[in-house]
Amino acid sequence: MNQPALYARSNAAQRESVSRMLRDWAGRLRWSPEEQEAVLDVGCGPSDVTAQLLLPRLPSSVRALVGHDVSEEMVRHAAAANTALAPRLRFLCTDIAARDLPATPLGACAQQLQGFHKVFSFYALHWVADQRTSLRNIHSLLRPGGEALLLFVVNSPMYDAYIAMQNNPRWCDFMKDANGFISPYHRSTDPVLDFSTVLRQMGFNVHACRLEHFRYCYPTMQNFKDSTMVLNPFLKEVPEELKTLFINDFMREHQREKVKYMSMVSSQESERNDTALYHLHLITHVEKHNQDVL
Repeated sequence: MNQPALYARSNAAQRESVSRMLRDWAGRLRWSPEEQEAVLDVGCGPSDVTAQLLLPRLPSSVRALVGHDVSEEMVRHAAAANTALAPRLRFLCTDIAARDLPATPLGACAQQLQGFHKVFSFYALHWVADQRTSLRNIHSLLRPGGEALLLFVVNSPMYDAYIAMQNNPRWCDFMKDANGFISPYHRSTDPVLDFSTVLRQMGFNVHACRLEHFRYCYPTMQNFKDSTMVLNPFLKEVPEELKTLFINDFMREHQREKVKYMSMVSSQESERNDTALYHLHLITHVEKHNQDVL
């Protein structure tokens, strides 16, 4: 997961999903023609989405776009790849679930900018176990009246493949913390209600919160395997001589779980597609009340 160059070459599905989301949802946001706004991208990864998809959609009046990630490797790669766009585009390393956010580089940046007018987050919040603290922090980073668009995975065959591999005696020693890499809402019977409830408790006005089934077909099986394994946090724990066997077993479990997943979420797509990625993601548009003080 901390391989920024490889991730940037293997995230075609994520880029497609974000492109659709920005096309369909970005028009909901209100921009001030008089004020030079500051924007935050939570979980920017290697920055290709931030610089190539998000930045071109922002009004020219936006004075600062800050990319943030918990991975130092990702932030270093992002900064080096976007020197020509500095200082309008900058990158910081901070845990969005930090208990003392004002003491972090992101907290200091927010104070300098007097808060962010907009916050985006694409495919990041499903990695965060402490949802309440992360959302409280996003709320505190926004200016009163600020808005956020959040996209993250709530259900995926990949998560069930993690559990299946954890239960396999051959691989269990390498996957003891599998539950820590599963979306907090994977087992929720109503993720929209659960997430909306936490958002409101943190002080947000929820304008929209919607589940969407996502499907992306890779051109080859190798492309699909590469994109799947670059996200796999357990591969680095497997001895080199067992990696090929691990990958093959994992892909077999993933394909098996895809069949179960499709039977639950889509009655129209009954044919199995071995090169397709499936997941259920949640898109949310929220606003911080004008008078909010946490």
